[in-house]
Amino acid sequence: MQAEATLALSKERTRMTTVNLWKTISQESDYMSSVISKLLFLARSDAGKEQLNFEGVELTELITGLSANIEVLAQDKGIKFDVDAKEELTVNGDKVKLRQLFINILENAVRYTPADGHISVSLVNRN
Repeated sequence: MQAEATLALSKERTRMTTVNLWKTISQESDYMSSVISKLLFLARSDAGKEQLNFEGVELTELITGLSANIEVLAQDKGIKFDVDAKEELTVNGDKVKLRQLFINILENAVRYTPADGHISVSLVNRN
């Protein structure tokens, strides 16, 4: 983010280049805000100050619901994305935190998978 800002200020640029630099700075700022939020959550959890709301969470429904949004991100990068979640799978957990967890994992999968790559998500009950 600092490098982008320094580059933006280093010399005169075209309007389009400046807009692109500011978009990059904005995206990096959003990303850093997300990282900080997650680190604060971990610190509060370690200190026993984070309240979790445990309930039965249907993972198949959760993952299937998230997959539509993630698939759009993957397609934009030319990544094949598929979900194999045929059986119902329920866990005891905090639905909001589990949703954040899976969004983070899937977004990272898209971010770090090369173009024309493949991401596959499977839910399997091992009991």
